[in-house]
Amino acid sequence: MVGSVSEPNATRDTSRSDALIATFVGVCALLVSGYIAYMQDQRVRAAVWPILEFDTSNAPDIHNASAWKMRLRLATRNFVRLGQALLARAIISASQ
Repeated sequence: MVGSVSEPNATRDTSRSDALIATFVGVCALLVSGYIAYMQDQRVRAAVWPILEFDTSNAPDIHNASAWKMRLRLATRNFVRLGQALLARAIISASQ
């Protein structure tokens, strides 16, 4: 008689539990990598603040040399080109 053979069900149960554990580890790794990508995105967003430029000039009008024009310029600039600044509120007033 040939040596005894173990039950096939025991091997099948072991392979199922191995597959479930491997699936659980894979899902955990996927969640961790998604969280790391989210955190890196937040760090990049916080590190790259756009710059708001303010410029004024008082120069002669190109169409009428005797008239002077007051110019005001607001511009946003971002060196990394990830997007423009959101200007929520601006108040400009002038008095004579």
